[in-house]
Amino acid sequence: MPIEALQRPLSLRQQVYERLRTALRAGEYRPNQRLTEIGIADALGVSRTPVREALGLLSREGLLSPMPHGGFKVPDLQVDDLNDIFELRYLLEPYAAGLAARNAYHEGVTGMHVAIQTEKQCLIDSDNIAFVQASQDFRNRLFSMAGNRRLASAISQIEGHVQFIRTETFDDWKTRTVLIASQERILEGVRLRSAEEAAKAMRALLTTTKNTLLAALQQYNADAAPEAHF
Repeated sequence: MPIEALQRPLSLRQQVYERLRTALRAGEYRPNQRLTEIGIADALGVSRTPVREALGLLSREGLLSPMPHGGFKVPDLQVDDLNDIFELRYLLEPYAAGLAARNAYHEGVTGMHVAIQTEKQCLIDSDNIAFVQASQDFRNRLFSMAGNRRLASAISQIEGHVQFIRTETFDDWKTRTVLIASQERILEGVRLRSAEEAAKAMRALLTTTKNTLLAALQQYNADAAPEAHF
């Protein structure tokens, strides 16, 4: 019987990176909120070196922006940023959905179905956090079936740039129901192994998502703007 290779634990830098990336995706840090090496190191109970390295990685990915006098912040997205991001998503995600349909297998399709059922239960329970996790699970399973790890990684990185606004919109019941209906159409395309239908459904979902996020971003910027004094 061959000896299995040992699983190496994640480096401290990677652990800090994963923790911060998860927090950013969950919207735990607000736009323009300052993050410092010492603050994060104290919060996580680690030295500043792995934190510095993790922050550098997140900055190179565009998930954080360096500040002039030290530290980093969550980028303050503008409408042009959102348009740029979705231009890339329109190129990548329908293509990936089509690949997933061509490569569909039982475990992946079942996992997507379970994720949707979990979302529906979260809708009943008003569990926003679990809904976001289930929605991400649906996407992870879909893009994993595409069979291209670099493509899935690129999609995940680009999507991470809108997570704060995206998380904010999940509080809206109507938005959730529209998302679920769109995911069910994608799932049907994948189940039928129809690359065309899966890609079409993904493009429709992206259009709905973009319009929802644009409205949310405009509202957020309006609420954050200082009051005018006359």
